[in-house]
Amino acid sequence: MELGEERKRRFGAAMHAARSAARMSQTDLADALKSTQANISNYERGRNAPDPATCFAIEEALGLPAGSLSHHLGYIPARVETVPCTIARAVAEDERLDDIKRDALLTMYRALTGN
Repeated sequence: MELGEERKRRFGAAMHAARSAARMSQTDLADALKSTQANISNYERGRNAPDPATCFAIEEALGLPAGSLSHHLGYIPARVETVPCTIARAVAEDERLDDIKRDALLTMYRALTGN
């Protein structure tokens, strides 16, 4: 399956941000993956995309939850850790919503479900 350039670019940008947040150099990450700095650079620049196993290993090496980077490439981890979440919490944490939209969604939800 050929991955689109936009997917590779988004993955690379997210990987770079996660690696920087973890305060790891490209060489540090390459060493953890038994890879090369050039491979890490090519992933981050969107030139290449890792295979699924390598992608999941990158997430693990960076201390990220499974699926946090791999979803950019359309990879789905075999086991995703989930945290129970209520509708109210999901609406409250959705950064795309302002207070008016949050209130409207919660009001509609409560009216429809009787909660």
